[in-house]
Amino acid sequence: MGDATINPIERGPFERELAGSDSKGLSALIGLNERIPQWSASDLSSILLHQLAAPLQTDLSVLGPDAPRMLQRFTAASPNACQTFRDVLCSDDPPVELLVMIKDYARLTGKDQSLPNEIASALYYASILAATSRCGKRISNLSESALNEGANWMIATEWIEPALRLQLSRDLRRLTE
Repeated sequence: MGDATINPIERGPFERELAGSDSKGLSALIGLNERIPQWSASDLSSILLHQLAAPLQTDLSVLGPDAPRMLQRFTAASPNACQTFRDVLCSDDPPVELLVMIKDYARLTGKDQSLPNEIASALYYASILAATSRCGKRISNLSESALNEGANWMIATEWIEPALRLQLSRDLRRLTE
């Protein structure tokens, strides 16, 4: 059985959440004005696994000149934890500041298309859900229904890593109890 190709129109709730924003800016953010490559579920799974294993120090440094210093501060406090995206997104007690940085990274990489929109969406929703559920902090203006929709989209998506899917399920349960 071959991998299903993801239709660019069925990108998930990341783009729908932004529906109330400036349409011209949103079109650029989600790439509606450009040809978007279509990724198979296998491709997306591989890209997500790679991204989750990526060192924060490397990828989040694109967020600006203060990012490396901030990362150093939060990763130095716990050298065995919070070194990768997976460490933060699957931690029982992630630093909210790192979740904000991951959310901002997801928006940036979704906008400049350096990551597939599906991967950027996954990072975006996972960081917001982690902050809300595990830290008790709102790091986005995302509505509760949009967050639930994004979390349910991720949980139902076949290419989401099982450990991340399990964490998302726990977070969603915690929020709906």
